Amino acid sequence: ITPEEFRAQVAAYLDYVKTFNRDGAASPSLSYLIVRADREPDYTNLNRWYQRDNGERIGGFVLYRVRLRD
Repeated sequence: ITPEEFRAQVAAYLDYVKTFNRDGAASPSLSYLIVRADREPDYTNLNRWYQRDNGERIGGFVLYRVRLRD
């Protein structure tokens, strides 16, 4: 990868982050989230766009029902 290619990809990603909005979060929309019960992820970005229920433990996983925030 050349330095120019690297810079172009960084610029494209920064533009994506800057312009990401509710429409982007809704396409495709999420209904469920499944995570390992022993590794709690950082939900910061998900919580910005989606609301989670309390979750249901199923074996070694937690199933959350999610809906797009209003």
